Amino acid sequence: MNTNIIKQSNRAYIIEAMLEYFITVSVSSTYLTHVMTHIGISSSLQGIINSIISLGFGFQVLAILFPLKNSIKRKIIIFHSLGHLLFSFVFFVPLFNFPFELKVVAFIFSLISAYVIRNYIESSKISWCMSFVSDKTRGKFTADKEIVSIVGSMIFSFALGAIIDHYEISGELEIAFTIIGLLIVLLTIGHTASLLFVGEPQNETITHKVSFKELFKNKKLITTILIFAVWNAGNYVTLSFLGAYQKLTLGFSALIMTLYPFGANVIRILLTKPFGKFGDKYSFNKLLFISLILYLLSYVVLMFTVPSNGLIMYAIYIVLSYVGGIGTSTCQLNLIYDQVKVEDRSGAYAFNRMFLGFAGFIAVLIVSPLYEFIGDSGLALTNNFTLYPLPMMAFISFIVTLVVLIVMYFVNFRKKQDSKN
Repeated sequence: MNTNIIKQSNRAYIIEAMLEYFITVSVSSTYLTHVMTHIGISSSLQGIINSIISLGFGFQVLAILFPLKNSIKRKIIIFHSLGHLLFSFVFFVPLFNFPFELKVVAFIFSLISAYVIRNYIESSKISWCMSFVSDKTRGKFTADKEIVSIVGSMIFSFALGAIIDHYEISGELEIAFTIIGLLIVLLTIGHTASLLFVGEPQNETITHKVSFKELFKNKKLITTILIFAVWNAGNYVTLSFLGAYQKLTLGFSALIMTLYPFGANVIRILLTKPFGKFGDKYSFNKLLFISLILYLLSYVVLMFTVPSNGLIMYAIYIVLSYVGGIGTSTCQLNLIYDQVKVEDRSGAYAFNRMFLGFAGFIAVLIVSPLYEFIGDSGLALTNNFTLYPLPMMAFISFIVTLVVLIVMYFVNFRKKQDSKN
């Protein structure tokens, strides 16, 4: 393969990932919470809607059943652009003089349609772009790509938080929604342009149709997928309610909700490349184990995060979870890629994301009534103790993650030690 094409494609992929990350940040719970609260959606329903992000992963099953064929690059670009424009429409929904029910339906329809489209093409796009990256340097490349995305998103998210706060104080929040919606449109144009500079795909690496039967025969792959699916379910129990808890229980402003990720991302940038190199050198299973321990600690902190100490405790939580997220994000891609043939990577990655999506969504549906029962103001159990909803969710996440770590220890590490003996 031509060296210049490889370099150009890698640079374009890094830019594409950064711009897509900007759009992902725009539709994160931090900003969607303000849209949903403005519309009048309850906290428990907000949690379910946020879990639509996880449900969207489930639609990667479409990539297995109906893989892209012919003119793959063009189809990926068209689908991506359509999905991103639907994301922008999410911010225009509050501007319309619709009845409450219709606004909720339009909001959910736009959000879930955008995620379905994104996830349908995601595994194919990654396999296409990663086909220009050497297997020996995947960890390092993904780390570099993530650093660029994080640095850019820190500035971008800070600007979004300032825009939301400025117009919320002046009572003109709909102007902020308009600005963010238009920004997503501009980002979509830049994102489309970046994909045009990625080289033409090697068909055999992304169009191979993988059968479910073949994937289920791969025991290592299934074990890895189950580990990620169960952990993702536990994590979404907490993750889906973060925005509502910060705004409605802890009383954080949009700017404060933005500053926490900003600070955590500074630390994440410093550790991203060392984490990637660690995975390349020692194994991504070991990196994943360490990352889940960090998440476990973050849930412990969140169990004690209440309005009286929220500013400090939430800061500790978000640093631990963001650093843990370095490993879980890079391990998910690299472990799947390590366990299947090159031509099966797209299908296997989509298969993994499918399980993650449905697991996360179902978990949130199950716990949402409990969150609503406790309520944003908490449930007073005694004169001196109030049970708040997110610490309860964090306790559930802690138990699930602890079980995953125990299983990983015996399946991935203890079993190997016994086989050597």
